[in-house]
Amino acid sequence: MMSLVYALDECSVSLPTYVSADLSCVPSVSPREVYVFALATTVASLSEQLNNVRKRLEKAEAAVTVKPGEFLSSCRDATGSDTVAKPADEHSSRTTPPLASAAQSWADTAMTGEWKLVQPPKKRTVRAQGVNNAGVVKAVPWKKIVAAFVSRMDAETKPDDMIQHLASFGIPDVVCCKITPKDGKNFKTAAFFVSCDEKHKDLFYNDSSWPEGAEVRDWVFRTN
Repeated sequence: MMSLVYALDECSVSLPTYVSADLSCVPSVSPREVYVFALATTVASLSEQLNNVRKRLEKAEAAVTVKPGEFLSSCRDATGSDTVAKPADEHSSRTTPPLASAAQSWADTAMTGEWKLVQPPKKRTVRAQGVNNAGVVKAVPWKKIVAAFVSRMDAETKPDDMIQHLASFGIPDVVCCKITPKDGKNFKTAAFFVSCDEKHKDLFYNDSSWPEGAEVRDWVFRTN
């Protein structure tokens, strides 16, 4: 057929014109419909992605819900593999609580996806407070004190000067030590550790008990 058409065309033979009697039978796409088709394709793609996310969340929730005597054996990884909760044996279920792991720190927990149950240290309870003074054995009673870091004092100030100054304001038995700067540093002002009995704390923390310009801060005792 194509050879015949080529031959007729070379001979300049006029061929009959073919037309469609019913244009509705001819499939056509208008420019507006192209945008509609593209939008429908995008919606279908988003719907498929949402379904995949929903399925993954359902699997993750099923894995996190651990029954008594079970533990999490794996976590869902970035590739989308399923998380499986495997039951522990009879002995481990009695001795090891759910979600307990061998992680040594929060950093290890974040890397392995496991959790470690950490119990805070318990304070030892004082069961008895001695009040008997008639015996031969003596104890050292606990004396409650208030302690402060006193700074911005004149560099020539001595501990005895501080003790006498506070005694003049009605604060007896003051303990005062001058603080030596670390690493061989030199400062234009002096700092002291100052403490006294707790019953004098109102005078101790009174602005009028200290020289003008002195700064008094609570002394922090380290436990380790």
